[in-house]
Amino acid sequence: MTTPQHRPTTRTVGEGEDLITYDVHGDLAQASADRPVLLAVGSPMDAAGFAALAERLDDRPVVTMDPRGAGRNPAGTDPLAPEQHAEDLHRVVAALGVGAVDVFASRGVPSMRWRTPRHTRTRSAGSWRTSPRW
Repeated sequence: MTTPQHRPTTRTVGEGEDLITYDVHGDLAQASADRPVLLAVGSPMDAAGFAALAERLDDRPVVTMDPRGAGRNPAGTDPLAPEQHAEDLHRVVAALGVGAVDVFASRGVPSMRWRTPRHTRTRSAGSWRTSPRW
């Protein structure tokens, strides 16, 4: 942890109500098996809630995202089911094209039930006790 990373690059995946906006902090080419991309995500917190964290991590690229219906994504969507939230996260990771990622999530995210390890290497949440489904 030394100097802040450069300005993030904003990207999107999907269209219309399926649009998901995310920010890439750092260079995705710098990801490695030992230091994969860190996906920092909250719910209902948007990417802005993780900006300070992303600026301080210089050992790997960090991706922050706005969950469906929050932040820069279309508002007014139906209530977000955990399965839909998980699918949105998988779409973002697939769009990155970097293989498996590490995930740092707020307390609300464990309900998203990442059922398969196809895109995640490790996961960390703000509260394990309140989220036993992980």
